[in-house]
Amino acid sequence: MKFIDQASEIHSVLSQALNESDIALDTEFVWTKTFYPIPGLLQIKSAGDIHLIDLLIEDFPKQVLKELLESTEVCKILHSPDQDLKLFKIFCDAEAKNIFDTQLAYAFTGAPKQVSLAKLCLELMDVEISKTQQVSDWTKRPLKESQLIYAAEDVRYLIEITHSLRQQLKDKQRYEWFLEENKSITENPSLYEEAQASTAYKKVKQFGRLPLRSLVYLQKLAAYRHDIAIKRNITPNFIFHQSLLFKAAMYLSTDYGQFTRNGFNEKQLQKHYKNLQKLAKEAVEIKDEDLPKDMLGKEPTGSEKALIKECAAAMDKVAESHDLDPGLIYARSHIKKLILNADKKAENLNIQGWRKEVLGDTFEKIMNQ
Repeated sequence: MKFIDQASEIHSVLSQALNESDIALDTEFVWTKTFYPIPGLLQIKSAGDIHLIDLLIEDFPKQVLKELLESTEVCKILHSPDQDLKLFKIFCDAEAKNIFDTQLAYAFTGAPKQVSLAKLCLELMDVEISKTQQVSDWTKRPLKESQLIYAAEDVRYLIEITHSLRQQLKDKQRYEWFLEENKSITENPSLYEEAQASTAYKKVKQFGRLPLRSLVYLQKLAAYRHDIAIKRNITPNFIFHQSLLFKAAMYLSTDYGQFTRNGFNEKQLQKHYKNLQKLAKEAVEIKDEDLPKDMLGKEPTGSEKALIKECAAAMDKVAESHDLDPGLIYARSHIKKLILNADKKAENLNIQGWRKEVLGDTFEKIMNQ
C-alpha cells in the first residue's frame, strides 16, 4: 500500500495498469454540503500492488486516467460503482467501459440484490474489513494512517472475489446473464445525464400525493432551488428543505404569512420572498384547462392493479425457482410500468434478454387469461 501525490508517479501507475487484464478500483469523496461531489482519493490495485492516489493535486494526469477508464481491454472491478462512475465523469470526463460490478455479480449467484463489500469479503474470502472510516473527510491532508488502511481494504480483495464470482456464474450458466445486465447498467448513457431543473420536483418525497396545480407549483419551486444550488454548488436542502417546498405547494402559499406558517424562516424569506411569490402567482393563475395533465401520470385501473399484483406474485415464484432475488428481475414499480405501457396487450410487454429467458411467457399468459 502506497499513497502517491506526485503527478509523474501517478501517471506511471495508471499507464502500467493499462497493460493489465483486471484491476480493482474504488474512490473516496466528500458529498455533504455541495451539489457536486468533491473527489478525494482513488484506490487502485494493479499487478498485486495497491496505490492510494491523491485526486486533489493540481496537475493530476487526467488524460491517462480517462484512457484507463474508457479502455475496453482492461476490466475495471468495482463494488456498486454508480457513484464512482459519475465521479469519474465529473473528474476527468470519462465514460467508463468494461466495468465488473461485484455486487451485481454476487446477486446473480443467488444472493440478495444489495450486499455490502464487507459482507462480500466475509462470505467469499472469510476476511473482515473495517468500515470505521466510512464517514470521513477525504479532502483533509495529510490523511490519517487509519484512513489509508481503510481505503486500501476496499480494493485489496476485489480481484480475487471477481475470479471466484466469474467461476460461480459460469458453473451456474449465468455469466452471460450477468454480462448483459452489467453492461446495460454501467455503460448506460443515462448514468451521466445532468439532473434537470424541470424534473427536480421528483426528488421531493411524496410529490405524487399532490393535486395537479400544487404539483405545477412544486415544479416551479424545485426548479428555482435547483438552479440556485448549481450556481452556488451547495446541497439543495441547504437553501430550502424539501419539506418546505412540499408544504408551500400543498397549501398554495402566496403571501409572507403563509410561507412563515409553513416553516420558512425570516432569513430565507428576506432572500427569496419576491421570487417565491412570483412563482406562486404563476401557478395560481394558470387556467384549469391549461394545467399539464400529463404530469400526474397514468394511474392503474382496478383491473390493472389486480394484473400488476398477479404478475408480481408470479415473478416471485419464478425468481424463487431460479434462486434469484425478485428485485434483480424487476422492481414492483417496473412491473407497473410494463403493464401500463402494454395497454392490456401481451405482445406489447417487450421483455427481452436474460429476463425473457428467466420469465418466459409468464406475464403474457396472465394477461391473456
